[in-house]
Amino acid sequence: MFFIFTEYIKQSTAENKKDIVSKAIGSRTIVTEDEQERKQYVQENQPNIEEMITHYSQLLKSLLQANDDIEYKRKVLNFESDIAFEGLGRLMLDEKQSYMYVYLDQIQSLITEEQQRINMLLYTR
Repeated sequence: MFFIFTEYIKQSTAENKKDIVSKAIGSRTIVTEDEQERKQYVQENQPNIEEMITHYSQLLKSLLQANDDIEYKRKVLNFESDIAFEGLGRLMLDEKQSYMYVYLDQIQSLITEEQQRINMLLYTR
């Protein structure tokens, strides 16, 4: 799901894209529970969208690889979906879009975990 979100961000025409992405990612995180700490990090570092997405993608990947507990992985994937759905919803609202088409070409070139996460999204839509 996060893969689809990141691809959508690249082509989005939303005027306040950085704010939308920051809110979707920053409103919930696994890194720290403290919202004030997250806001301080963003203010001090002023990360761009690519930096946020890269950091968060690496974090999700490491969390999924670090633990073999299927229940833990399910929680991480649900968490990832929450972020992506919130972000996509806000971006589409800003763009005045009411629907989205997803075209997945060469999905086999993605790593297995990304394929599974996209399959999970399509299954639960």
